[in-house]
Amino acid sequence: MYITKLIIHNFKCFKHFEMDFSDNVNVIVGNNNEGKTTIFEAIHLALTASINGKNVVADIPSHIFNKDTVNEYLCKIKAGTVAVPPKAYVELFFSSKVDNSYYVGNNNSKLARNAGVKISFELNPNCAEEYKAYIAHKEDVRTIPVEYYHCEWLTFADNGVVRTSLPVRSNYIDITSGRYLAGPDKQVLQIIEDALEPKDRTDLTIAYRKLREKFQEEPNIEQLNKKVAEKYQAISDKTLSLDIDVASKAKWEASFTTYFDDVPFSQVGKGEQSSFKIKLALSSQKDKCNVVLIEEPENHLSYSNMSKLIDDIIGLSKDTQVIISTHSTYVLNKLSLKRVVLLQNGKTMTFSDLSPDTVEFFEKMPGYDTLRLILSNRVFLVEGPSDELVIQKLYKQKHGKLPIENGVDIISVRGTSFARFLEIAKKLKTEVVIIPDNDKNSSSRLTKYAVFTSDTIKLAMSTDDTLYTLEKILIHCNGKDKLNRILGKSYATDEGLLHYMSENKADCALAIFKSAETIAYIDEVQNAL
Repeated sequence: MYITKLIIHNFKCFKHFEMDFSDNVNVIVGNNNEGKTTIFEAIHLALTASINGKNVVADIPSHIFNKDTVNEYLCKIKAGTVAVPPKAYVELFFSSKVDNSYYVGNNNSKLARNAGVKISFELNPNCAEEYKAYIAHKEDVRTIPVEYYHCEWLTFADNGVVRTSLPVRSNYIDITSGRYLAGPDKQVLQIIEDALEPKDRTDLTIAYRKLREKFQEEPNIEQLNKKVAEKYQAISDKTLSLDIDVASKAKWEASFTTYFDDVPFSQVGKGEQSSFKIKLALSSQKDKCNVVLIEEPENHLSYSNMSKLIDDIIGLSKDTQVIISTHSTYVLNKLSLKRVVLLQNGKTMTFSDLSPDTVEFFEKMPGYDTLRLILSNRVFLVEGPSDELVIQKLYKQKHGKLPIENGVDIISVRGTSFARFLEIAKKLKTEVVIIPDNDKNSSSRLTKYAVFTSDTIKLAMSTDDTLYTLEKILIHCNGKDKLNRILGKSYATDEGLLHYMSENKADCALAIFKSAETIAYIDEVQNAL
């Protein structure tokens, strides 16, 4: 492991974010727009001083600043109050593997003596007067004026970073991004080039130059250039010809391509491209690439190929730090829950933060329900499949949409499992509504869940001990006649109907869910929807 801690400040989707790494392989799990890509970009930025292949030291992109920070700054400018131009930075703390005094110091936000690098963007002191004149016309200020900023890329010892001598290097693989679609084998060539010795690169460049210089010696090219020169000689006293650029800036990588069994790499399947890039990055020379960042490796891969790739990642990551983002339950389980970092609402949590019993509980699960809790904006925890269908019906009646359409999930859990899920929800501050049966003892249940309830976790349960099951509540709130009509039955008594519904829970719940009739339910649940 080479990176132990990441700190992001005012960069993209984070105002301030800190994350610790504790393993050679770390799996980041979070919903869309939670910041997984920002984490990857921040790490790669601190190790390369580039975003999307563009150097930020020479040209600072305005979009790197956190949107909320930008809006706060602009509001202050418009109001005429003092607006300190915001600063953005990314810090990477290195492990003891990086034993290099050039990188050790306390030039970091923690003022901790450690090896590491920091890249920051702030107002250039030399541009203070120009900046002052610019913001004087506050009606023209619509964004942070990065033209008056400068970028500093320093070690924790306050030394300038030289990319070629960095002891920690990164390779960012994102097969889901369009950035590689124009030249999908450029990244492969870059990895191969990084693995070459200096003499190999020189020999390849010389051979390439000789090949290009022979181009003009081809008889067909000589004849073609003669025609071009004759046709256009009237418009210039200089001879026009076609040639290939052999200047030193024309590198072999711009023209070379890679082949798989005589098929251009760009033409092979996306799954094979993704898998090959990942394994190539992991198997490159270890002194050239220490950190491999992989976004959603499951994309374009079948279940069996995904299994093989995960095995390869585990096998090849011995001397490399691998950081993966995923939405796949299979990846989550295959790489072990102990390596998972849960990301939600700008906060992180690992399974080591949970009690040992809870960790063991989730390790035995397939993983799907774990991800559902993490990847939802809001969650209802219910006691069974029947409750799940009825709550979906009630939610749609109130909001006009099914819960899942609003990013809300309903998870069926049983018995003591409630506490397991709530332990995660409390750590991540996930919005959760608990809808349990009261088991004829509502006061005891209220006490049991009091340790979990908070601003984000609510309990919605009947306090009437006679309404201790879903079926009893439905009959109490809707009456025998309506339920007989929905279920296609003709029970004469509530007791007969209750017995039927209790013996046919799933069928009754499905009929209620599909019914066009509106159903009623207890206020505690209706108000929580």
